[in-house]
Amino acid sequence: EDAWRSDAGPENTRAFTRDGEFKVNEQGELVNNQGFKVMGTGGTIQFNEETGNNFDIAPDGTISVNGVDTGEELLAVDIGDKSKLRFINGNFVLPEDDIAEAKQMDDPKFQQKYVEQSNVSAIHEMTRMIHVMRSFEANHHVIQQHDQRLGKVINELGQPI
Repeated sequence: EDAWRSDAGPENTRAFTRDGEFKVNEQGELVNNQGFKVMGTGGTIQFNEETGNNFDIAPDGTISVNGVDTGEELLAVDIGDKSKLRFINGNFVLPEDDIAEAKQMDDPKFQQKYVEQSNVSAIHEMTRMIHVMRSFEANHHVIQQHDQRLGKVINELGQPI
């Protein structure tokens, strides 16, 4: 499914993300890896201080601590027209029009310990691009030398004896 999570984003906006890396901050709030509060169906998600990062998220989004249901549930939304999304502050998105376009999902599916990531490594692709550029330059140099030799042969063969 194409579920997005709702977070209290930058500048107190209600932003949406597919980033699933969470931790509990010093105040006992569930936050993402950028420190923004993760939203549940009832608002921000709050734990006791002793919870630490010992929580589990079930496939339906319910949260438990040490096997005990906390009553908290991640808020998953479906964003209607994805062409109207604009990216802000890394991997957050906001609908260009109205936030009302985001509808709460009835039956979301979450997978704990799985993180959605890009299938492309920017460093690897940059290295490959440099390698291709150097190969192109070397081949271009060989072709230029061959062209100069052909030009010289044509000029010398065309000379009368």
